[in-house]
Amino acid sequence: MKILTRAAAFLLAIVVLTTGCSSFERAWRNSPAESTGIAGRWQGSWKSARSGDSGKLRAIITRQSAAHYTARFHATYHSVLSAVYSVTLDV
Repeated sequence: MKILTRAAAFLLAIVVLTTGCSSFERAWRNSPAESTGIAGRWQGSWKSARSGDSGKLRAIITRQSAAHYTARFHATYHSVLSAVYSVTLDV
């Protein structure tokens, strides 16, 4: 029974993690490659100063008002795992 529970938890985690990634991919494809100011698509990399781990990092920055932007990030880890998160930027 424990194996089934672990397998179900693993599958649920995969579904939850890939759902955010697929919506990010769709938003990435629909965002213009050229931008004005800080709004638009950005890509680069991240590296942990503590562990040395690194990966790709992409962001879609959207203007909400004159002083607020939303940055939606997609980061990869070991080319297998990924995470999507959003923050509000006050400029």
